[in-house]
Amino acid sequence: HHATDTSITTNTVDKKDWKKSDVTAQFSSTMNILSVIDGISDYFELESASKLEYSVAPVPELDWIEHVQRSWKPIFADGFLLTLPFHTERDIREVVEEVNVENMIRILLKGGAAFGCGEHPTTRLCLRYIRSVTSTVTPSNTPVTKFLD
Repeated sequence: HHATDTSITTNTVDKKDWKKSDVTAQFSSTMNILSVIDGISDYFELESASKLEYSVAPVPELDWIEHVQRSWKPIFADGFLLTLPFHTERDIREVVEEVNVENMIRILLKGGAAFGCGEHPTTRLCLRYIRSVTSTVTPSNTPVTKFLD
């Protein structure tokens, strides 16, 4: 529901251009779903709420953080293998076998639901910077192994 509101309020799409939208929303069990359907019908200026197709299903009881974390796989980027504390050795081995790169540097991110999993472009930019710094040599001709960001 939120994504639809966002798209429409940008004024880039007229309400009448929306022929079909698939929306998944979760509500508490005390929510009056028919009032939600009526509100959507009013907003989109439909002749009646009966033109909306919808279904109601219970949301399974899950540990949602664990459920989302299972979808995050280790990431290989710029010679680094980014792992999170919940990754198993099997998760890591699958990525290592897939990318088939020797001498990768493994970085354990203390991330998760709040910090992230390393997919954001800024993470990749930082890794590229670290790679450039660590591939240089000092005036005394020794490799850079420590630096402060």
